[in-house]
Amino acid sequence: MLLDIKVRTGSAVPIYQQIIDQVKRAVATGELSPGDQLPSIRALSKKLTINPNTVTKAYSELIREAVAESRSGRGLFIIERVQFYSEEERLKRLETAIDEFVNKIALLDFDAKDIWNKLRVKIKEISQRKGQDE
Repeated sequence: MLLDIKVRTGSAVPIYQQIIDQVKRAVATGELSPGDQLPSIRALSKKLTINPNTVTKAYSELIREAVAESRSGRGLFIIERVQFYSEEERLKRLETAIDEFVNKIALLDFDAKDIWNKLRVKIKEISQRKGQDE
């Protein structure tokens, strides 16, 4: 597996959620593809020096959200993405994500131009990983 998961202890975001977020981002950007295997619970908990139950919780959520599937005796694998949200729900979730983003960056006191430039770079990176044009 090419994904290098890193967690920040002391973060307001729980460790299991940090794992979920990184895996989902890797899938969304094409860094992880269907069929790619995630590290075993034991291996990831050892690498991150965290409780195996934390990894189990993250992996269970990835399965519940249809990002990955457990294959008995073989491990956890990324599965083909299925869009199960309606267009209306997707737009609603986009709006929520944008609101959260704006609320977080408002406190950082950057100029709008700086924010747009950073955002363009990130979107371009994601598009390139997915093999899409901007």
